[in-house]
Amino acid sequence: MRAYSTYLGGIYAVLGILEIINWQKNFTQLLPANIFSGFALLIVGLVLLKAIYEEEFIHGGAVLSTIFLGLFIVLLFTDALGSIIAGEPWEWAMNLKLLAPWLLALPLLSYTKKFHGSTP
Repeated sequence: MRAYSTYLGGIYAVLGILEIINWQKNFTQLLPANIFSGFALLIVGLVLLKAIYEEEFIHGGAVLSTIFLGLFIVLLFTDALGSIIAGEPWEWAMNLKLLAPWLLALPLLSYTKKFHGSTP
């Protein structure tokens, strides 16, 4: 499980750093220029990288990433609802770019549910 948390933590941390840099420099359209999402990705990535040494942190990383996934799903729906109410076209591509990294959390959530009963 340490290899998985290293891989996933590295992806989250790199994506977070790239989003923060993209917010400052705006070098690509593939990543959103959102500093808050970048910091959230970076924090979850660092928590998952900490799970290399202490395996309990993998539960914290799974919970954090699942919470942020839920927040970005709510953001997706509220933005769509706001566009419908205002009668404007919905910018769904930007919202899906914000949501995509958090979908990596789903395998971690299943891991923590599987072993939750075995923890003291």
